[in-house]
Amino acid sequence: MIPPSHHDLLAAPQLAVLSTIDAAGFPQSTAVFFDFTDGVLRVSITADRSKYKNLVERPRLSFFVVDPKNPYRTLEVRGTATLQDDADFSFRNRVSAQYHFDSAKIDGPATRRVIVTIHPTKVHARG
Repeated sequence: MIPPSHHDLLAAPQLAVLSTIDAAGFPQSTAVFFDFTDGVLRVSITADRSKYKNLVERPRLSFFVVDPKNPYRTLEVRGTATLQDDADFSFRNRVSAQYHFDSAKIDGPATRRVIVTIHPTKVHARG
């Protein structure tokens, strides 16, 4: 569902905004690293944060990225999420490497990482 015209926004390492819905029905947004491989959009999150709890209880989300060269060119992906444990941190490490960042430095020894796979239901590609 993501048009090829906007695949470049998902190929370059940049931040996106992941929004979930909290228990009171309000959006909760967080800047995230992401991976777009083989047409599948994924994010790594920790299981001790609000976005994880929100997705477990309400697996609806919005993913938003802005073209750093043209702020009028954007991509919003609305959809649902499936969650999968990243027990060996292989996904986290792969995404971190794309961003030249070591996420292990911010994860504590008891950190549980989860892979969020985004299943688009509506896509808004602008610009």
